[in-house]
Amino acid sequence: MVMDHKPDPAELYLHQFLANAHRLDLNPVELCNAYTELMQRLQINATELAQTVSKSKTYVSNVLSIDSLPDIIKQLIRERKIGLAKAALLARMTLEDQLRSVESLVSGQLDREQLESKTRKRKSSDKPLRRVTLETPTATMNMVGKAKMTIDDLLEVLQTLVRECRRARSQSLDLATLSSILRDRSKSNANGGA
Repeated sequence: MVMDHKPDPAELYLHQFLANAHRLDLNPVELCNAYTELMQRLQINATELAQTVSKSKTYVSNVLSIDSLPDIIKQLIRERKIGLAKAALLARMTLEDQLRSVESLVSGQLDREQLESKTRKRKSSDKPLRRVTLETPTATMNMVGKAKMTIDDLLEVLQTLVRECRRARSQSLDLATLSSILRDRSKSNANGGA
C-alpha cells in the first residue's frame, strides 16, 4: 500500500484491517472485536463503520450484537459451532432463553429457521399493558409496561437503560443502532424469546 502522507495510527489500523480482512478467516467473535476496535480508534458509530467497511448496517449490527452474548456462547461461535445468523438471533433473547436454546442449536436439533420462529413466538399469557408518559424540560419519554407499574418498576427500567447506554457508548454505537438493538430484544422477549 502506497500512501502520500504518513497515516495516523487509527488510519493505519483501518487500512491494515481492510487489506487483510478478506484474507483472514475471522470468526464472528474476532470480527466483533475488530469492529469494536475500529469504531473506538476511528471514533465512529456503527452506521459509519458499515459505510467504512462496505457492509450493510444490519450485518454490522448483527456482528456487534455478539458482544452481548455470554462467554460460553462466544466460545461456541469461536469453535464455529454457531454461525453469525444464529448468534444474532440468540442476542435478541434473554440469557435464560439463550442458554436453553444453545444446546439444541449445537446438537443440530434446532436450525436457524426454528430459532427465528422461537424468537417471534407469542406468549400465550400476555398481560394487559399500560402507557405512561414522563415529561422533563429536555425530553418526553413514553413507556409501555405492565398494568400496575410502580416507581420501583420505572427505576429498574431506567437502570437497565443506563447499563445498555453505557455498553453502547463503549462500543461507539449511535442512538439509532442502540434503539434497533433494544427494540429487537424487546420484541423477542415480548414474543416469548424462547
